[in-house]
Amino acid sequence: MTIKSKKQILLFASTIIISACSTLNPVNDLFGIEMPEEEYPNFKIGAYTEETGISYYSNNKMNTDLFAWAEVESKNLRIMIYNSTNNELKLNRNEDQYLLRLTDGSEIFLTLDPIKFHRYPSSIKPGTSAEVFLLLPQKYWTNVEKVIPGNRDEENLRQYDEKSPLNFDKTNMSYVKILLNTGKTIFLKSIPQSNRI
Repeated sequence: MTIKSKKQILLFASTIIISACSTLNPVNDLFGIEMPEEEYPNFKIGAYTEETGISYYSNNKMNTDLFAWAEVESKNLRIMIYNSTNNELKLNRNEDQYLLRLTDGSEIFLTLDPIKFHRYPSSIKPGTSAEVFLLLPQKYWTNVEKVIPGNRDEENLRQYDEKSPLNFDKTNMSYVKILLNTGKTIFLKSIPQSNRI
């Protein structure tokens, strides 16, 4: 997924900015930008379409040049972090934290997918992006019966199959908070289903 262009930045009520960005893919579940925690209530997603991309409300305390998309795929939450700033963004797989908040108020710290752990970037250069794969808790996987060749032990027949569908209602996602070890925080809000065309 790439950004085609940053289409517009308009001043609204002297402190509110409406920004529109276009994407190539209309199936993302969350979108967000860097901001101080106290600004989270002021970040609002207006609309999301394949033609016009995402439009959102921000203010001058937020950094629209550091943003991210996220979507649920397989057993992962896949996050794409874009660095449109002039500075390299340092990452640390042992110290960066990812928090998923559900609409019922519960919070889950998501860990890196151990299979893709080695792919965690150490930095994101200006004008580039990087993927992060987080592991959704097993309670959101679908438990299926699967026979392992050469193993007839009944206890081992029931396993979580990576290719089975997720038992996860994406509408239950409220936000994802990315806490980088550099002190930067990115909040990603759930994109309302009604805003997808």
